[in-house]
Amino acid sequence: MIEIHELCKNYGQVKAIRSVDLTIRDQQIFGLVGANGAGKSTLLGLLSDVLEPDSGWIHIDGQPIRDNVEVKQELFYIPDEAYYFPSSTIAQMADYLEGFYPAFDSEKLNHFLDFFELDPNRSISTYSKGTRKQLFILIGLSAGAHYLVLDETFDGLDVFVRQGIKALIRKEVKERGLTAVIASHNLSEVDDVCSHLCILHEGKVLISQDGISKTKTIQKVQCIFKKDEDRELVEDRLKIRRHTKQGSMHIFIADGSRESVETVFREADPLFYEFLNLSLEEIFFTRTEEEGYDIRRYTKL
Repeated sequence: MIEIHELCKNYGQVKAIRSVDLTIRDQQIFGLVGANGAGKSTLLGLLSDVLEPDSGWIHIDGQPIRDNVEVKQELFYIPDEAYYFPSSTIAQMADYLEGFYPAFDSEKLNHFLDFFELDPNRSISTYSKGTRKQLFILIGLSAGAHYLVLDETFDGLDVFVRQGIKALIRKEVKERGLTAVIASHNLSEVDDVCSHLCILHEGKVLISQDGISKTKTIQKVQCIFKKDEDRELVEDRLKIRRHTKQGSMHIFIADGSRESVETVFREADPLFYEFLNLSLEEIFFTRTEEEGYDIRRYTKL
């Protein structure tokens, strides 16, 4: 288990991470999402001990990560631009990393490379950025570490490779108890693979919970009213986050439990209403607007 307590990191006057508290349970695919500049890469750098916090601490399995070689052998970190030696091949880089990870499984890596039709003797520099990302994910999955930390995991991967990598991560979680931490600015990329999602905004945690798409505090309802007075009743009784209209169909995103929102719609007695699943983007926009981030201004460009 990873425990993060009151973690802070500043770059001069910029507060990159602001008193973050998080718990990442074992055998979990933990999604860390947020816009560019939200602090995701900084948080992962702190988690992997590449960066030193200004205050707070990180424990992995009850032990501090800072300058702890044994703990770091249980964590494999892949930044957005993974480091490799110039002109090194996949096999050479794997041999090098095997010296840091005692449980490294070369046979598993060769199986992965064969499945994805990648040549272990080809120079890494000759591959595209997306394929290099794929290579290091495969190496990370073969390292035998209990924790795999990935920054912008699916950036540059084609759709088929992306689904294959997601399937491999799920398989490793199920079969050997891997815990994966996946950071991405692309919200839709992680919604279907993560069991827990955390939204980070300006270095702060907005939401961290299981099944975030099923959050109980925000509802999305589409309906057709009989008359304007019924719509006004809904708008007066509920805190409306967003209202759009397509022909006679109104779509509301409103605060409240499903029960409390449904009570209002029943009183309004529309011709038709139904609850819809919120997308991760809609939850993200709603939460960031609560923090004073003006998402709507981008629609005016």
